[in-house]
Amino acid sequence: MPVDPNTLEPAIRDPKALRRTAIILLVVIIAGGIGIIMAYAKLTERQAMDPRPIFEGRLNENLGVVRQDGTAGGLLDLDGKVWLACAVCVNQPESWARSREVMARLAKHYAGNDQVALVCLTIDPDREPPEVLAKTAKELGAEVPKWWFAAAGQEFVQRYLKDKFRLGALPYQVDGKWVYNPKILVVDKNHHLRAGKNGKAVVEFDFDRAASWDAEGKNEGIDKKTNVETMEDVLIRTVDALLLEPKDNS
Repeated sequence: MPVDPNTLEPAIRDPKALRRTAIILLVVIIAGGIGIIMAYAKLTERQAMDPRPIFEGRLNENLGVVRQDGTAGGLLDLDGKVWLACAVCVNQPESWARSREVMARLAKHYAGNDQVALVCLTIDPDREPPEVLAKTAKELGAEVPKWWFAAAGQEFVQRYLKDKFRLGALPYQVDGKWVYNPKILVVDKNHHLRAGKNGKAVVEFDFDRAASWDAEGKNEGIDKKTNVETMEDVLIRTVDALLLEPKDNS
C-alpha cells in the first residue's frame, strides 16, 4: 500500500545520543591508533634486538666475469655459498687498502671452509684485464675457486656495482684517479645482500669510514678495540650467522 508522503514526520534526532555516539567512535579510533602504535613499537624493538643480519636486497641478475686464471663464470655461480665482495682498482692499491687487508685476513680465517668465497671486481677492466689481476691475486695468495679477482665489461660492472650492489654513485675519475666505494659487501646463500648487527646498530662494512671514526676519536669499539677492529669482528659474526642459515632450494 503506498505511503502518503504528507503523513510522514521528520525523525527527531537526540543531541545527547549523537554526542554519545561521536564520543564512543572517537574513543574507539584513539584506542585503535594507540594499539597500532604500541604494536609497531614492539615490532620495531623486536627487530632492533634481533641479532640476525639485515636484508638489504637480492641479486637477481647475473654478472658474467673472467677470473684471474682466465676462466669465465658468473657471480650467481656462487649459489649456496656465503661470499664477500668489494670493488677494487689494483692499479690504485691505496684506494682499497683497508678492504684488501680485511679480505686477506678473512680468506685465511675461512681457508678451510669451502662455503665461503671472496670476490674482488675491478672497476677498470680496460686497464686491468685478468692477466693484470692475476699479479695482485698472486701477491695475496688468492686462487680460484676460493677468491676471485674478476673483470667484466666496464659499463656492465660499474652499473652492477651501483644498481645491484648499491654502492652509490658510479665510479668516476678525478685527475686521472678513480673515486669509488670499496666497502665490503656480504651475500648469503640465496643471493641476498646482508648487513651486520652490533646490538641495535646496523653495520655496513665500510672500513674507510670506521678508520675515519678512529682518527676523530669517535665511538671506540667494545673492549677498547678500534672501530675498524670492532667492524671486522661484526663481519666475522655476520658470516658465521649466515653459514648457519639454510639454502632455499625452492
